[in-house]
Amino acid sequence: MRSHTARARVLAGALGGLALLPALAAAQASPKDEGSRQIWDEEFVKARPEKPQPAAAAARPAPAAPRRSYVGVTVWRLSPAPEGSRAVTISGQGKRWLPARASVDSVMPEGQQVRIAVEVSRPGYLYVVDRERYADGSLGDPTLVFPTGRLRGGEHAVQGGRVIEIPDLGDQPPYFTLKRSRPDHTGEQILLLVTPQPLPGVNVGQDAQPLPRALVDDWMKRWATGHRKLETPASTGKGYTASEQEAGASPSRLLTRGEPLPQTLYRVEGASSEPTLIVVPLRFAPK
Repeated sequence: MRSHTARARVLAGALGGLALLPALAAAQASPKDEGSRQIWDEEFVKARPEKPQPAAAAARPAPAAPRRSYVGVTVWRLSPAPEGSRAVTISGQGKRWLPARASVDSVMPEGQQVRIAVEVSRPGYLYVVDRERYADGSLGDPTLVFPTGRLRGGEHAVQGGRVIEIPDLGDQPPYFTLKRSRPDHTGEQILLLVTPQPLPGVNVGQDAQPLPRALVDDWMKRWATGHRKLETPASTGKGYTASEQEAGASPSRLLTRGEPLPQTLYRVEGASSEPTLIVVPLRFAPK
């Protein structure tokens, strides 16, 4: 995808299926999935802070931390905001845009504007790597798209309730435009890596930067542990809320319990003390 930088890439791979209608997605969700998602939501939300209570409210013990690690992803698909719309919008290139939730199992047309939000359930440090995927299954060179010096000054610590949005709301434009780099470019492979401590040898540059293939391949072998993925079909197509916009704009504004949850949750198997690597594959709609 193309952003406001000179980096002509498509950060699309794992978002397949954004064009699916919410009703179709809901019809494909089994009662078992819906029940599992409810349990996951309850565990995930425990990592978030509680909404501040009046001083007179009785103190309640803090609930136990989630037993498992979760990575939440929300893909925002943008469309021009109608004149007079009172919905929460973002601004870019002199226009107002309406973000709407999309499934990561969707496909999107070339030229679509998108944003990606990430939230994790355990403290750590987030790295986001993009690789182009081609029709024969091969991958392009990896590019570190987060952290960068332009996004939050290079700060990439995460915790429950803290939302990382890519691009940042302060970027111009604050979205990626999906674009093929060559005819056989079919999508993107997005790697979300959460580590307990900053990775040695990975320096944060001002802009997106290439990473050695061997380094990223090693991360995949070591940390791409098993995980399950569940969507929230009923939330597909819902708009951006003021609380999500506030959290996306400020690292000090944490989402609290009761505020919107990520569209897609990945439950990670394995020890929570180890780095977590999630592969989010995005796909282009056929021409």
